[in-house]
Amino acid sequence: PPGTPEPPPQPGALTVPGEAGGAVLGPLQPWSRYRLQVLVFNGRGAGPPSAEIHFHTPEGVPGPPEELRVERLGDTALSLEWRRPR
Repeated sequence: PPGTPEPPPQPGALTVPGEAGGAVLGPLQPWSRYRLQVLVFNGRGAGPPSAEIHFHTPEGVPGPPEELRVERLGDTALSLEWRRPR
């Protein structure tokens, strides 16, 4: 795919109960870079953060072509033109 992934979304936080052993993050944007750290909190405060994990999501499915135009060139041929999907 051309270019590089989009810049990451704004920072956010997800809080899960202490007994949880994992969490699901989403929805994530296609073709985007992300960084992730985990911190553990208890009644005495926050522990040190985990190592930062870097990852990116795969490219998404394109939208439909826009402004499709068809021109008849003869009995056996057509000309097709369109704009790239958004």
